[in-house]
Amino acid sequence: MNKTYPAIFTKEDSGKYAVSFPDLGGCYTCGDSLDEAMENAAEASGLFLISALVDGESLPEPSKLEDVICDENEVVTYVVADMNDTQDLRNKTLTIPAWLDEVAQRQKINFSAALRDALIRQIM
Repeated sequence: MNKTYPAIFTKEDSGKYAVSFPDLGGCYTCGDSLDEAMENAAEASGLFLISALVDGESLPEPSKLEDVICDENEVVTYVVADMNDTQDLRNKTLTIPAWLDEVAQRQKINFSAALRDALIRQIM
């Protein structure tokens, strides 16, 4: 599960883009192009939110786009924070009723993804 936050994209004189998040103090990134800046923004905001949760902090509510003030060379848009960190995975064993296992396998449900999504919903 991912969260969506407004991000301010600032076009620099060099043609590169700087990105800041009004609701995520200290979360910044950049990119050589707007596409790269968008990708980097998703990753940076996701890692920022993961770090906050690991540190026991609550996640801020996202601002409305119309409430974010921009300068002339800036644009604000929502960015989906990529919280699917695949670099530090842990194996877990779980116990479920046999009928649930059978139905889930028949429906080709990915157990890891289902558990991850349920846990994220639970902690957010």
